[in-house]
Amino acid sequence: VINKTDIAMKNIQYKLSYGNKKGEMVWDQNYSVLEEDVFGPLEPNAVLPLTMTVPKGKTDLFFSITNDDVSIGLDEFKYEKLN
Repeated sequence: VINKTDIAMKNIQYKLSYGNKKGEMVWDQNYSVLEEDVFGPLEPNAVLPLTMTVPKGKTDLFFSITNDDVSIGLDEFKYEKLN
């Protein structure tokens, strides 16, 4: 996660979709929360490394996705401003 804004954020929430253009999804509206007490705040121009486990049975699909075939969505992005 890279914060390219001038806003310090905490308690970030979002739904991630990642798959191919045929509609085969590795993650489909996968809900994630980056709680401040676990991850700390995300300061402007800062990077927060995250890992995600590829769901069972989706490994072949994950490795088959190319830059030309990728479909990525980030929905319902919410955060609190750090005061």
